[in-house]
Amino acid sequence: SGKKYKHCCQRLDEAEAAAHIATQLTSFRPQVSSNPSVPEYLQLAIEHHKTGHLPQAEAIYQRILQVAPDHPDALHFLGLIAAQVGKYEIAIELMSKALVFKPDYAEAHCNLGNAFRNHGRLEEAVASYHKALAIKPDFPEAYGNLGNAFKDQNKLGEAIASYRNALALKPNFAEMHCILGHALNEQGMLKEAVASY
Repeated sequence: SGKKYKHCCQRLDEAEAAAHIATQLTSFRPQVSSNPSVPEYLQLAIEHHKTGHLPQAEAIYQRILQVAPDHPDALHFLGLIAAQVGKYEIAIELMSKALVFKPDYAEAHCNLGNAFRNHGRLEEAVASYHKALAIKPDFPEAYGNLGNAFKDQNKLGEAIASYRNALALKPNFAEMHCILGHALNEQGMLKEAVASY
């Protein structure tokens, strides 16, 4: 059952990440640029990204960076594509660069944390999630990701607290109730786990 639990959590993590990416891209508004074509290109890239056409989105993000090499959104979303295809070192490099140009970019800090976590760099992941939350305290996905990093470090108490913080902000976050249930079950808190499920 241990293997089943891990596999289930991985699937939930992926579903949660995919949903979060879709949310970010849907709610994204391009920044104003001196080059009027950049926001239009960015919106087109985001449409490709949302629909899973990653090569097309990647090509447009690259084109934007040829025109505006310090464009934080193009760097961040290009890094997000790299993370989606498992190129975590490239993702870390691109997202870190985006944060040089836009240090208060909470979503980039959160996704950088995900890249660190998937690359096995858990302390750096935790630090990135904390930075995201310092900028945007009402960021339930960042709390959820922080909880996952704590769980990977076998810090179940801290993981449970983070999951509960996520749910305090987003009570209808069904996947998070399930992930919290797993953590509570692992702690032997069976009644609380059942309630969470």
